[in-house]
Amino acid sequence: MLSLVFATVGFCGFVPGIVGLVLGQKELNAIEAGKAPGAGRDPALIARNLGWFHVVMFFLLLLGLYTHL
Repeated sequence: MLSLVFATVGFCGFVPGIVGLVLGQKELNAIEAGKAPGAGRDPALIARNLGWFHVVMFFLLLLGLYTHL
């Protein structure tokens, strides 16, 4: 659940989105290995996907700044 919080806060900055991405992926790996309950799968998927969204938006921002200069 913490991964979802970081991924959501990532809209305010880039770093929390990356933290949400990493934590979401770790949770998904733990669920697949049977070390975590499957009930956390949906929030982990949302956090991972939001984290990737933040990564793509950051690189598009960098690309836009690079082409502007």
